[in-house]
Amino acid sequence: MSKTKIISFIAIGLLVLNLALIAVLFTHQKHRPAPIERPRNIIIESLQFDEAQIKEYDKLITEHRSAIENQEKNILSLKNQLYSSLSVDEDSLLVISLEQQLGQLQIGIEELHYEHFQQIKNLCRPNQLDHFNELMKNISEIFSPPRPMPKKK
Repeated sequence: MSKTKIISFIAIGLLVLNLALIAVLFTHQKHRPAPIERPRNIIIESLQFDEAQIKEYDKLITEHRSAIENQEKNILSLKNQLYSSLSVDEDSLLVISLEQQLGQLQIGIEELHYEHFQQIKNLCRPNQLDHFNELMKNISEIFSPPRPMPKKK
């Protein structure tokens, strides 16, 4: 066999392997909804909301996001003040005060989350409350950020 035939067979083989790899990647790629949509859809499906409930739920989501964004802006501002105090010899009482304010804002965020789920519960009809109670057992998993795949050693 000549060198050109061997090189041709290798090139064709590599081309076939690359096409097979591309096909495998496209067929095994898991379709995931957008991170913001994922919890919304899980809640809608779990609670079996009808169209009217979905519209009300979407309003609740918009209001909740706005309130959370406001709290997060306040937290960012306080964090900037806190860490700016590192460049200047600030009074330790100021640092403690800023830390306490940050803690209060974080408590406020958790209260907003709790109220949001109370409002979702209020949207439920009596026959949906068992589904709601079951959903609340795993709610932290639904809203936790996706974990990266463990690296193989």
